[in-house]
Amino acid sequence: MKQKDFDFTIRQHALWLSTGGKKGYRGHLRYLDFAGIDLTGINLTRAILTGINLSGSTFKGAELAGALLQGANLTHADLSLSTLTSADLNSADLTGANLTGAKLTNADLRLADVIETNLTN
Repeated sequence: MKQKDFDFTIRQHALWLSTGGKKGYRGHLRYLDFAGIDLTGINLTRAILTGINLSGSTFKGAELAGALLQGANLTHADLSLSTLTSADLNSADLTGANLTGAKLTNADLRLADVIETNLTN
């Protein structure tokens, strides 16, 4: 995915969120490689991120509530202070990820790999 396509998708997702789904569209970024990207503070609430590679990425303070992250590669990602309430992280790889201060209420971590993951609150 090119940068302009990514930016367009993020703008459409923001519009979808702000209009309650009446305009724009839900962000679909499935099975893409965004390793090492800085998305500090981004709002991807309810986005579809299944199988995405976000290893080494920064999501500090990001809004990921209700996001679908099944099978996502989040190894060594910085998700500190992010909101992952009701996010689906089933089978996600969180090895070495930083989740310090992250909100994980009702997050689905079944089969997620959390080896050496910092879950300090």
